[in-house]
Order: sequence, then C-alpha cells, then structure tokens
Amino acid sequence: SPGSRLWTLAVILLNPGFVLIDHGHFQYNCISLGLTLAATALICRGRRLLGSACYVLALNHKHMSLYHSLAFFAHLLGWALHRPRPSAKIEAFLSLAATVGLTFALVWWPFFRHSKELALAVLARLAPVSRGVFEDYVANFWCVTHVAIKWKRMLNQPAMVKVCAATTVAACLPGVVHQVRRPSKKGLVICMLTCSLAFYLFSYQVHEKSILLASLPAALLALEDPAHAVYFAFIAAHSMFPLLVKDGLVTAYCACLALFLSLASLRAGVLRGRIRLPFLASVAAGLGLNALKVAAMPPAKYPFLFDLFISAFAFAHFLYFFAFWNYRLLLSPTEREKQKDM
Repeated sequence: SPGSRLWTLAVILLNPGFVLIDHGHFQYNCISLGLTLAATALICRGRRLLGSACYVLALNHKHMSLYHSLAFFAHLLGWALHRPRPSAKIEAFLSLAATVGLTFALVWWPFFRHSKELALAVLARLAPVSRGVFEDYVANFWCVTHVAIKWKRMLNQPAMVKVCAATTVAACLPGVVHQVRRPSKKGLVICMLTCSLAFYLFSYQVHEKSILLASLPAALLALEDPAHAVYFAFIAAHSMFPLLVKDGLVTAYCACLALFLSLASLRAGVLRGRIRLPFLASVAAGLGLNALKVAAMPPAKYPFLFDLFISAFAFAHFLYFFAFWNYRLLLSPTEREKQKDM
C-alpha cells in the first residue's frame, strides 16, 4: 500500500547509522550507498547494464562497496546462465563484461593518463593491509574472539589476510550459489545482506562504520520483514556507539534513535509475535550498555571493557541476522517459480 511504501522510505532515510555517520562523523558513505541503491533498483527493473555501471561507480567511490560485489556478480551471472539459448547466454555475459570494463576504464583513465605510479599509489591506498585486521573495537569475529585467541600474535599479516579471505568467501558461498542457481529480485537483496554481513564479520581491515554496507539491504527488506529491518537498524547503530562517543555524538545518537523507533512504531503490527520480546530485551540491554559506557568508569586495568561489551553484544546479534537471512534466502523462490504458483 502507499502507506507501507512511505513508511519503508522513511525507515531507510532516517536509519540512525546513515544519518549519524554522514552528518556527524562526516564520512560521505551515502554517495556510494546511493549508487548501490540505484544499481539494485535498476537491476530489479531489468536494466542490468545501467545497474552494473552504477555499481562500478559505487565501488570506485568507496572500496568498501566490495562487500556487495559477490551478490551482484552471482545474481547477474545466474541471470545470464538462465537465458533460453546459448547465444543469448553469451550475449548477456559479454554485454555485462563490456559494461563493467568500460566503466572501470573511464574512471581510472585520468590516473593512468597522468602516470602509472599515481594509479598504483591509489590502488595501494584502497587496500591498507598495514593497518591490521580490525580497528578499535568492532563487532566482528576477529575482534570479539581476540580476547581469548590472540590472532595478531598467532598469525603474521600475510597469513591473516589469507585466513580472513578464505573465511569470508566461505561465509558468502550459500548466498552466492543460491543466486547463481536461482536468481531473483528478492534473492539479490537478501544475498547483498548476507554477503555484506560475511565481509563485516570475517574480512580483513574492518571499521565500525562498515556495518552501513549491511544496513542498506537490511533496510530495503523492510517491506519483506519490517520487524527485522527495524531490529537490524538499532543493533547497527548500537555497534558504532564507541565511535560516536569519540565524536561527541551521544545526544545526536539518542535523538536519532528516539525518532527512528517512534517512526517504526507508527506501523501497526511491526513488532508483534515472537520477535517482540527479543527486540525489546535487546533495546533495553543495548541502551543499558550505552549508559554504562557514558556514565561509568571502567577498571583501570581494562580501559576498553565497556567497548568490548558493546561489540560482543552486537556481534551476537549480527550472527543471528546472518543465520536468519541465509535461511530465508534458501527458502526464497525464483521469479519463474513465483509465476508457476500464480
């Protein structure tokens, strides 16, 4: 209904993470996220070449858009492979490859035209492996488990990069295989969410604000599952709270959360059923941890203890979302199966 669509648009635009990072932390992720959103919409409307070009622009604006790369690749490859004739399959694949290659060439041409050294310097800046597997206290696997397993001591940097890459690809595989075999519009968005969560949880050099890459497809699924969309938005914002405290954005954080949760409650039945109690418990516990971080002093021996509590709390939720949406993806039908049912 028009009311549901308006509510969904408001949930996307007023997502606390998007607002606070772009307008408080002042990192303009919404440019690349907007291009990714355009790419998703265009591909879902059948304009796959233009959608592919938009995604390449997003990837070149901010390299963290790589979090969605496997989802787009798998969906488009699956679409090409499901063309009715061999010639149509080849034509689809070549047209997609040419579009991606040409867009990359246009973006990088000024750098290579100036000098090869400049282009290589830009590439090196895009992959800052020297900065370590994670920064500060991020709600991912390597950071949370580092309390018990000292990954940085056990593995040197090249080995850690390889382990992270292998773990990330393995975590992405269920969604990727599904979209190659059974591509669908809803499946693309869910695969974007599961793959971006896999990158956030297991990849190398992850920032707190990288969760915004998963927040976009999670918000786009508000019409499919509004309760989980609202739930994810709260946990994503909560996971960045230590960063927001550093930036002096505690008041803005509280205001954005209050506005967002008030907006979410306007849609009747959003938090009914089995998810209501876990959601309310998570909000209460999350806000309690936020208050602890702001109002209490950690032990002198463990100055980042409260940051760890926040990261571990958010990490447990992200694991749940990762499992939940992978399960939902495996159950989602293809476009052809939907048409058969009709």
